[in-house]
Amino acid sequence: MRREAADYTHFQYISPLWCPTPTLVTIHDLLFLEPEFKAHFPWTYRWLNGLLFRLSAQKAKILCTVSAYGQNQLSRRYGIDSQKIVITPNAVSAQQMSLDKAKKRVSGYALDRFILFVSRVEPRKNHKALWRAFETLALHKQGFKLVFIGKKEWMDPDLEAVMQQSDPSLLEAVIWLDSVPHEDLWAFYRAAALFVYPSLGEGFGIPPLEAAAVGTPVVCARNTAMVDFEFFPYLVDLNQPESLEKAMNAALNDPEYPAQQIAEAIQNQYNWSASAKSLAQAIEQSN
Repeated sequence: MRREAADYTHFQYISPLWCPTPTLVTIHDLLFLEPEFKAHFPWTYRWLNGLLFRLSAQKAKILCTVSAYGQNQLSRRYGIDSQKIVITPNAVSAQQMSLDKAKKRVSGYALDRFILFVSRVEPRKNHKALWRAFETLALHKQGFKLVFIGKKEWMDPDLEAVMQQSDPSLLEAVIWLDSVPHEDLWAFYRAAALFVYPSLGEGFGIPPLEAAAVGTPVVCARNTAMVDFEFFPYLVDLNQPESLEKAMNAALNDPEYPAQQIAEAIQNQYNWSASAKSLAQAIEQSN
């Protein structure tokens, strides 16, 4: 870094204790410090990263995060003026394809009509809520499959209990895929009848934006960073009884779902040019 005479060095989350250049640090969120999410992170992770994230944030010449939620967390937890924390949102670069091409591609997985959730499996992602909603609406009896794409990193005991109590016909309608090729993922997004994201908390929340960017209806939880996704007509409070089921049913039967308007809003709000402009402005102001 010294040889290259860099003006700044960028680090994700943690910067070294000593750096020959000013540091630019991006910290996406501090979910592991919030009481409602602590149980989802090992105590060693919370202790070590709690210390290193704080040091990195407080030493940074420029501190960035990806959402207003993250900005509020960093300001509140680390005592940093929110005006000094730059929001540089993640961007969505959708791979567009026709619906016919997408359906043909996913037909190789023996799929036709399906509900999709893309996320690694862990308790915070709340797969069990979608499983229950799918079962309550009896969508498997209407010819739908439920597709989960993501590695089973930390299986939720509550989800396992729900699965064990499910009817065999429902179990046959649920498809688990650890991973799929990149182009297949975009085909899944495009071909899904509905994308559902019931996560209990996110520092940002890329998957629902990716699904919506290709024109697929989305039902998304309204919490943490995802409260910013106001363009979704079905943004649900998971604390309200049957809210997920009601939203899914409405979205599946909404002939006027504004898919094109939502895709355009995402493209306008979440693109790398806008984030780069925010970062460039912060660098200019810091000099």
